[in-house]
Amino acid sequence: QSPAIDKGLAWLVANFSKIATNEEYDRDWPFPTLYAVERVGVASGLKYFGDINWYQHGADWLLKKQNKNGSFAEKSKSGDVSDTSFAVLFLARGRAPVVINKLDYSAGDPKVNWNTRPRDAARMVQWVGKSVERDLQWQIVNLTAPAEELSDAPILYLAGKDEWTPTDEHKAKIKQFIESGGMLVANADCMGKGFAASMRKLGGEMFPAYEFRELPADHPIYTEQQFRREKWKNKPSILGLSNGVRELMLIIPQADPAKAWQFGMVGGREELWQLASNVILYAVDKRGLRSRGDTHLITRDETKKPGKTINLARLEYPGNWNPEPGGWVRMADLLHNEGVDLQVKASKAAELGDAKIVHLTGTKPISLDPAAQAALKQAIDAGATLVIDAAGGSSELAASVEKLLPLLAKEPLKPISTDHALYSAGGRKLDDVRYRDYAARVVGAAKEPKLQGVERDGRLIVIYSREDLSAGLVGQPVDGIIGYDPATATALMTRIIHYAAGPKK
Repeated sequence: QSPAIDKGLAWLVANFSKIATNEEYDRDWPFPTLYAVERVGVASGLKYFGDINWYQHGADWLLKKQNKNGSFAEKSKSGDVSDTSFAVLFLARGRAPVVINKLDYSAGDPKVNWNTRPRDAARMVQWVGKSVERDLQWQIVNLTAPAEELSDAPILYLAGKDEWTPTDEHKAKIKQFIESGGMLVANADCMGKGFAASMRKLGGEMFPAYEFRELPADHPIYTEQQFRREKWKNKPSILGLSNGVRELMLIIPQADPAKAWQFGMVGGREELWQLASNVILYAVDKRGLRSRGDTHLITRDETKKPGKTINLARLEYPGNWNPEPGGWVRMADLLHNEGVDLQVKASKAAELGDAKIVHLTGTKPISLDPAAQAALKQAIDAGATLVIDAAGGSSELAASVEKLLPLLAKEPLKPISTDHALYSAGGRKLDDVRYRDYAARVVGAAKEPKLQGVERDGRLIVIYSREDLSAGLVGQPVDGIIGYDPATATALMTRIIHYAAGPKK
């Protein structure tokens, strides 16, 4: 680290908020200075200078300075070429996708070595950017910020050598980030056993239903990305924690790629750089990069007053019944903003009561005992609509569901016609259907929904998807999932809910 650079950053952090909020200075902000701020922000990885988000502040300021012809200038109505050039450079380069957030988990304690290699993420992201021919960025975040800000990037990167024990509040923020579609990647600096052990403990505490295992050789991170694992001379050990749909956490306990990234050691260690590229591409489904400021998260508009309430029961059964809980949080916020109060409740079959919509998903074969089957059948007979999807596109779940359905309804399971009222429920007809690239091996070049249903008296009583909807509701594109892309999954489920909650014939 450079004392001069540290001193300069400290001055900028201490003074930026004063400069940015000074109206007299702000009116005359030189465009080259704004560009210089962007260069420092990108190079340092800092999202904030002081408590000011430098990119958001600069973009807001530029919008006030833009002329009708698109140019930028402080005084000239026609615009100045140099001012416009600096403005465009600020916006374009500062808006490049942020693919990794490096977590400062020190909470201000200088004894916590969260950043022993301060340029590991920077050099790694730069290398990956060149390999995929995209301008990519990284940034530093900490746990004092709202949990939503961790989702600026699809990957939260932690590095360290010693054991780290997060507070319950910090643990909750990390868990919220992961359930919102993110992935935590942890590197044990110098093969630190204490840090690796604490990461395994963290994963176990956040997700006790799942266990770490060695990432299998046929995992999409190794087989579906830019670089192939079988060509690597040395194959690093990667521990993965999966919900059966996607990886929630990765731990690199021994290979210590951060050392190679920090010092730019590529020759002879290409697999460590290629691993980074594969992990990033997996986390964004190859092409799902988002510009800085874009997000898959949905912010609930508390000024909205929903005029309608819809109750939805999530069927709880022995097994992995709830792999993607964040999807239903996002759906509730989306529908709230559209004027619908979606009340989502986990319920066992015997507790469904008068529920009008019941959602069932999972990643493994489902086996309901006779009492649960009878209770679910009773709910359907009483007017409930059963909505089923195979999370992640699980063929095991699908096979068991198709054996279960004849026990719940005598009517046959059939494809739902593309002109069915379901696809127009709640408003505009769904006319843009897209699948994830990984699903192509199953659905081919399909551009229409493949939902199936059981119909009774002109009404769908069961709506079933072999292709994933649950992970799609989370909104983050991730590779290795056989299903609809997030936008289509969200649009389909929105229409399913409106249809199921509509008047019965």
